[in-house]
Amino acid sequence: SGHCGYFPGRRFGVLPPAAGAVIDGSLIDMKWLEGLFAENVWPLIWVLALGALILVIAAVATGRAKFLFGVAALGLLAGMLVIVEWLWETDGERVDKVVDALAEAVRHENASEIEPHLSPQCRYGIASRDQIVQLADSVFRRIEINKLTISGKKTEVFPLQMEATTEFLAVVRGTESNVEFNPYPTRWILTLRPNTSGQWQVVNIQQMPAF
Repeated sequence: SGHCGYFPGRRFGVLPPAAGAVIDGSLIDMKWLEGLFAENVWPLIWVLALGALILVIAAVATGRAKFLFGVAALGLLAGMLVIVEWLWETDGERVDKVVDALAEAVRHENASEIEPHLSPQCRYGIASRDQIVQLADSVFRRIEINKLTISGKKTEVFPLQMEATTEFLAVVRGTESNVEFNPYPTRWILTLRPNTSGQWQVVNIQQMPAF
């Protein structure tokens, strides 16, 4: 399972409950830090900006230049937070990259580009990974994709379950038998898990009514 890839001890049943609690707690702490510093750092930056404004007012009111050193320190800290956000790739961003890669594969009409992003256990209804790839290839042979747009993407990551879901609306424009068809919308829900090397892969595909 996804857990085995991260915590080998659990595969053999030798991880004590207390140790499991510590690991789960560390995951929660990492998720909290990721949300604070990587996913949305701007609220914290606004707090630092407010603090800097207060120090500027204090410097003007008292005539003490030492408050300006605090302004410089807060500015430096805000800059460091922006760099951290830019460098720290979250699991949600990794999942979104998988969706983007799948979309590009569809635009290229290349089923072989889809396969690496599917887990060996991936299912689409009763179809296996190989059958999914074959189905995609048959569609690409029949339909010429002119345009694919992805919108309304909602991605959720569940760190304790080592799982993520992403839901989005896909609209395809293309031609079939040299006849252009109307934009065709479909809604998809993908479930992903990291493999043993940490790469997020799709384990389940659901197609829902578009509206």
